[in-house]
Amino acid sequence: MLRDRREAIRDADFVISTVLAMGYTYYETMREISEKYGYKYGINSVE
Repeated sequence: MLRDRREAIRDADFVISTVLAMGYTYYETMREISEKYGYKYGINSVE
């Protein structure tokens, strides 16, 4: 496993970051609350 980010992405055409700003625990908590109350549009939806 590579430990140096620069080496790991050196020849990459692009890099996708999937970091959650408040972490996975926050996301799971919000999802559980949404499901509990029947909110069907998803977390942080702007409908």
